[in-house]
Amino acid sequence: MMIEATRSRRCTLLNKVLDISRRPRTFALSYDAPMSALVRLLYPAPAPTRSPLAVIRWWESRRLTFNIVIAGTGAFTLAVVNVLQILPPASFRFGVPLLGVIAYGVLANLFYSAGWAAELLFNAWWKDDPPRVGPILFRQGLIFSVGLTLLPIGMAVIGWVVRILKALV
Repeated sequence: MMIEATRSRRCTLLNKVLDISRRPRTFALSYDAPMSALVRLLYPAPAPTRSPLAVIRWWESRRLTFNIVIAGTGAFTLAVVNVLQILPPASFRFGVPLLGVIAYGVLANLFYSAGWAAELLFNAWWKDDPPRVGPILFRQGLIFSVGLTLLPIGMAVIGWVVRILKALV
């Protein structure tokens, strides 16, 4: 009798978990509702059609925003690294590597173009109903690029801490 009650309770719990009608509805962004600028940037609406020209146009309409965000992050990184370089002990100065900055910008834009190329590959792979991966690729690429651009700050902090430890020893 006890075993049947336990089994019946398990079945009931299992049915509650698997019953789709009882599941809460998933959160979906409404692109008609008012959104902040950050939400609009990180969660853009996908390209309205799946044609190659529409996909490329969607990506290229966001390239300037991407470049502004990366350039601003790069300027912040250069400023912080320069401040950390002049802090004692044993401050030293590196010049701004202009060629490195230009190469980084060119490579960032090259990899940005890989985003629409990857989306076109997804569209070719799933012919009937391709997933709308553009916004996801854009968001992940932007976040990765910002993180990569901020990486020298961490390296400069480690260098500064090493200089402090050397001065103490």
